[in-house]
Amino acid sequence: MFSKEESKKLIQEFWTSFGKEYPHKWILYNTKIKDLLLKFTFTTKFAQVSLDIVSQDELIRSYYFEKLIALKIILINDYFPEAEFNEN
Repeated sequence: MFSKEESKKLIQEFWTSFGKEYPHKWILYNTKIKDLLLKFTFTTKFAQVSLDIVSQDELIRSYYFEKLIALKIILINDYFPEAEFNEN
């Protein structure tokens, strides 16, 4: 378990290194696309950035996922070579 100060330092180091690696202006909560969320998750063992399709409607989820799959080659080659695409 980390002390409060150690935890704060780890969080600051993570976001500083993330910002240096990907120097884009990230929108943390509002993608301005309904049912599409940009989420940042991290623990002491891993860090993850995900684009989550959260619609209750299966057709809308399928539509957005198909759009992402259509961009898969570009996303992997130009931006995120280790990206994983998971329909669930």
